[in-house]
Amino acid sequence: ANRLGELLKNGLRYLALNQSGRCFGNKAVEAIIAEDDGNKNLFALSIGGAYLLQDEDIARLIQTCTPSSLEFKACPLLGRSLCQSICETYQNAQLLEFSLQDMTKFTEQDFELLLASPKAWKHLKSLRLCRIGCLNDSIVERFIELTASTLEGLDVSDNHHLTDAVLASLRLHGASRLQSLNLSGLKGLTATGLEAFFTRVDDEA
Repeated sequence: ANRLGELLKNGLRYLALNQSGRCFGNKAVEAIIAEDDGNKNLFALSIGGAYLLQDEDIARLIQTCTPSSLEFKACPLLGRSLCQSICETYQNAQLLEFSLQDMTKFTEQDFELLLASPKAWKHLKSLRLCRIGCLNDSIVERFIELTASTLEGLDVSDNHHLTDAVLASLRLHGASRLQSLNLSGLKGLTATGLEAFFTRVDDEA
């Protein structure tokens, strides 16, 4: 934790800790928050495998640092407080990248909370929602609708409840800026849905 504080003082902007285990918990969060000058420089936060990281702690960190890029992978205690902090923090700050993977505590209600704050997503360029048990067509469709004018990358791989409705939503809302799309592992997609998605329909007078 002390070393983390030193790095922040020296201008740390990107913090990525994968398979962090017990190394990223309350003490690490407190060390970041305590750096009044350094914590505001933190642009990107990526935490994976932090099984001791508490929901309330990461919520306070986000509210203090307001990173423009957030990624959480296999952090089993994160859920409602994280969502609430995102809704509140990014009303007046830019969230450019958002990624969730293998987040077992997340529920449909947590996503409903996120989607209830459209202003938080108005600058989003990259969205990654992978291997999340509760993720369904409706959630993804609403994210697409909210971010259609800004989204450049979408990854919803390995979510077995998703269907052709996601493809239909991409066409309907015309995600014109989209440059990358990952649909691998989506067993609910059909040949008909994919053909319709990739078939160009020219406007006729």
